[in-house]
Amino acid sequence: CLSGEEEAWEALIQKYKRLIYSIPFRYGATAEDAADIFQAVCVELYAELPRLRKVDSLRSWLMTVTARQSL
Repeated sequence: CLSGEEEAWEALIQKYKRLIYSIPFRYGATAEDAADIFQAVCVELYAELPRLRKVDSLRSWLMTVTARQSL
């Protein structure tokens, strides 16, 4: 992803898509709101990816960001 490979980005998003979508629904979001939140989280991930230090922490980082966006 960091080297700009589109396939790597797509694989990363596919891996975490269900997780990201599930969180807004837990907060009672509509499908449309969940799609907007998903997009916002992906944009934030793209912007912050070079600064993420621990790959193992990506899942929890995504959960935190998505929960914040859901609120």
